[in-house]
Amino acid sequence: SRETFTVIGLHPAAGVKLFEISGDSQNADSSFALEAFASHGDVAGAIGDDTRRMYFDRLPVAGASVSKERDRILFRQRAGKGEIEFVFAGRDGVLIRKRYYETGSKIWSVCYYEYRIEDGKLYPDGIVLDHHEYGYRLVVRLREIRS
Repeated sequence: SRETFTVIGLHPAAGVKLFEISGDSQNADSSFALEAFASHGDVAGAIGDDTRRMYFDRLPVAGASVSKERDRILFRQRAGKGEIEFVFAGRDGVLIRKRYYETGSKIWSVCYYEYRIEDGKLYPDGIVLDHHEYGYRLVVRLREIRS
């Protein structure tokens, strides 16, 4: 089955819809973007990339290096021009963080919290993506899972 997503961005104070973007593992399209928001460039592309970082590829590849610390397990693997680090921890050993580095600098990081089980699958209720290179944060609360 093909993985797809729809993301709707709301202003936290005013509740105004900023954008609506749908996509899959390859593409993203904007069905709505507030004019002032859209003037900042390829909104659908940027948010699509960040959504894929949050929801897709949440497990390291088979050849990733692994190390165990006192309370967590770290996996590292090459990706593009840099390296992705996966951090698994907690009683259930779930993914709590995913970070991407290039030449020693953190480009983006994703934190996962408040997991829930639905239809036998584990989903994070809360996700925070920090894009360190561009200086913004996306805070995501899971509202609905469709299978």
